[in-house]
Amino acid sequence: MIGDIDKCDQLLQDEEILFLLTQYDVLEAAAEAARALAARYSRLCDERVGDISKSYSQLYEHYSKLARFLSDKSQSTNLLPTLTIDDTDDTALNDRIFTRHMQEYLKDIKGEDK
Repeated sequence: MIGDIDKCDQLLQDEEILFLLTQYDVLEAAAEAARALAARYSRLCDERVGDISKSYSQLYEHYSKLARFLSDKSQSTNLLPTLTIDDTDDTALNDRIFTRHMQEYLKDIKGEDK
């Protein structure tokens, strides 16, 4: 989601990405990664030597905008509650979100109770 796909020039280490994924949902983890990259590039100055230039300010702007976009998208998709299961509490496994009348239509198909 942040465009870090070049294995020869990784912007973030796999361990950093895994850590973010343990702390946030996927979209917010990507937003945090983009914020980290924006912070990295905010410290660097644009350079120009003859016709060759590096525009770190553009990278900063790109990752800042990407972080805002991903964070906004994460907030808009988190409107529905999520089910988290605690390994120590197996009662959550027995709770079903959609239990109402689950078998009702099965009886109609089999021809029972008509």
